[in-house]
Amino acid sequence: MGPLSIRSAFAAAGVASVAMASHSGAQPTGLSAAYTTDCAAFFLETGQSVQAEDVLRQSATPSGPDRHVVYFEQAELWDRLGERNEARDALDRALRIKPDYAPARALSDAYSAYGPQAK
Repeated sequence: MGPLSIRSAFAAAGVASVAMASHSGAQPTGLSAAYTTDCAAFFLETGQSVQAEDVLRQSATPSGPDRHVVYFEQAELWDRLGERNEARDALDRALRIKPDYAPARALSDAYSAYGPQAK
């Protein structure tokens, strides 16, 4: 396993509360969608895919001017988890907010090229 990204290492500092909530089935409170997305990335990078999926499923709705970026990051995580339908849904949300967002457009185009192979 390679070194963790700085972003994921930062998320690790507070990931315990998210992990406890994901194991208990409770919704973490007061946590932004961007933060829980970072926590999910941390779990995925450390081989904890079940926890990553739990955190993504409990994530709040992104808000703020960069919410299209959060949806895109969630799409990437869903893709890494093999959840193509979830990834496409997150991409669709990102592109509805900002249709010219190049990273989301590129991934969406790649999905289109592969056809309906979603889980």
